[in-house]
Amino acid sequence: MTYSSTFLPAYQNNVATPGTWEKTYTFHASPDLTTPMLDKAHTPPPHYPEAADAAGISGHITVLCQIDQIGAAHDCIVSDGPPILKRASLAYFSLARYYPALRDGKPVTAQYRGNITWDTTHPVDQQGFH
Repeated sequence: MTYSSTFLPAYQNNVATPGTWEKTYTFHASPDLTTPMLDKAHTPPPHYPEAADAAGISGHITVLCQIDQIGAAHDCIVSDGPPILKRASLAYFSLARYYPALRDGKPVTAQYRGNITWDTTHPVDQQGFH
């Protein structure tokens, strides 16, 4: 998939002229990918919030996001849980990169459900994931 854009200003002889930008995204996913998938190769793992660790706060958080055709998350909502873990989970899944769902081999917008179990026994080792 390739996105292109025209923007101002690019300058030629000190005169503002339209410039162009183009970015090609390559997807390495199977054609039967019906739901989005977290791109762990390009998304660092979540980190346990230090304040939650110090306070001994644990919990299981679910986040639902709409993943667009280029793998960006939109309109994320978070389940109930401790507020500090909700914020950390929402931030993680909102900023993560995804492989989009495919329909007939073409990327489409679809819902993603992400879960994190934050466990104070090994916050550094598991980096948020259980």
